[in-house]
Amino acid sequence: MTTYSKPEFLFGHLRHFRRDQIGFLSQFADATEIVPLRFLNKQAYLLRDGEHIHEALVKQSGKLHKSPALKNSTKNSLGDGLLTSDDPLHKQQRKLAQPAFHARQIANYADTIVAFTDRYLARWGAETTLEIHEQMMLLTMEIIAKVLFDADVAGDAHAFGNAITTSINATMQRINSPLARFALTPKQRQAMRDGKILDDLIYGLIAERQASGNNNGDLLSMLLFARDEETGEGMDIKQLRDECMTLFIAGHETTANALSWAFYLLAQHPEEWRKVQAEADRVLGQTRPTFEHVKALTYTDWVVKESMRLFPPAYVTSRLIREDVQIGGKKMKAGEVLIMSQYLMHHHPAYWEQPEQFNPQRFATDRTIKEGYFPFGGGVRVCIGNHFAMMEAILILARIAQRVDVEWIPNQHITAHPAITLRPEPGIQLRLVARQLLPTLA
Repeated sequence: MTTYSKPEFLFGHLRHFRRDQIGFLSQFADATEIVPLRFLNKQAYLLRDGEHIHEALVKQSGKLHKSPALKNSTKNSLGDGLLTSDDPLHKQQRKLAQPAFHARQIANYADTIVAFTDRYLARWGAETTLEIHEQMMLLTMEIIAKVLFDADVAGDAHAFGNAITTSINATMQRINSPLARFALTPKQRQAMRDGKILDDLIYGLIAERQASGNNNGDLLSMLLFARDEETGEGMDIKQLRDECMTLFIAGHETTANALSWAFYLLAQHPEEWRKVQAEADRVLGQTRPTFEHVKALTYTDWVVKESMRLFPPAYVTSRLIREDVQIGGKKMKAGEVLIMSQYLMHHHPAYWEQPEQFNPQRFATDRTIKEGYFPFGGGVRVCIGNHFAMMEAILILARIAQRVDVEWIPNQHITAHPAITLRPEPGIQLRLVARQLLPTLA
């Protein structure tokens, strides 16, 4: 029988979990049973079976709420946006935001994604050494600001990126130390100062659009001009801010991490990078990638999915049980917590052959939650931007593959740092060399 960390008398498993989230969860790597855990006086259960996770996220979602730990810790930064709100607010807000992520609308974003990628390619020049995670964070931030708010934030991207990192670090401190929610630690003070930078951005965009009265067809316009079918009322300024802030931060953070880990893996597996380049050459030639090319970039799609398997940006999710449920034959009570880890399931040997090996071809067939794969969550709370994120990652990766060779720089020690998302620490240094002179863009 497998031996797990024993709960401490007062804290339960809390201190073990805080010290090393990935390490703590990984001790249950081979488990298939439901694992009971305790955090202080709160009973929790780690689900280790794909069928059980599907039951929780899809079939029993109406009996579950978002984890209070996440909601309380992100209240200052995200408020009651789509990531943290519960029904009926979540259902109402998702309905208002959904049109911005319909397939027809997403297709309109493809040209912007490629144009902004070309900006960075031109900036990198013929040969450069750079920290790819920082570059992907800046690139995806500029893209999300443009497609969702019709704003160009290139001049302030570094300041916004630093403010987001400060906010994430402060959030993790509040999650790991509940007392930090009530104490003004140096991290919390800095987060408050940097939070104003982000608030000024979002409130400024809202005020500018309200003053102009223009409907630009972007997410901000959709939210600003949306009206409740029954009352005819629109969102108040605080709710607008919460939704915009959530989508701005989450809309670039996860994609940037997925791309960074993809480059990390591809640079160390040059034979796989050559396959991505060969596909780009075959499908695109010298033309700019468009939305119509995405379906044909099959191997690039597999690379992104495999990167998110090994290093899922959202590595753990939890739910508070609000009504008694039964999952996997086990009765669970209201007030207890369910924990589901994408990282664990994506590395589970029961679902993946040689799970630590980078093998994009394993995604020649689609995988589901039941088969241990759920990088975007599932059910009614599946990530609203999942299709946009995949298109964005594929287009960026293919466009860069067209133009440069990527080389690994030896003697780097990079770890997967579990903040709100799974970030590479201390960053990924790569050498990029142009394959050819950049052509005049069509």
